[in-house]
Amino acid sequence: MESQEAKDVYEHFEKMLELIGGFEKQVYDEWTAGVDEACSFNLNQPLITRNEESKLIAVNFDPQVNFVVSVYACRKKASVQ
Repeated sequence: MESQEAKDVYEHFEKMLELIGGFEKQVYDEWTAGVDEACSFNLNQPLITRNEESKLIAVNFDPQVNFVVSVYACRKKASVQ
């Protein structure tokens, strides 16, 4: 990085990384603010339900809980590496 233009590009790149990191943190913080309530509600629901009309049994597993588990696993894996 010898030219002024290269230095400017590098500074803009660093600023962009900072802005993206701040935005990522904001989105994550907003999402985590509602996770506890949503998970508590969903985890207190029965896992197996029966349809009263058809009498069929179904698994009552909310996709949001699955998503939370996936995010946790990804973040755990990322922190190990």
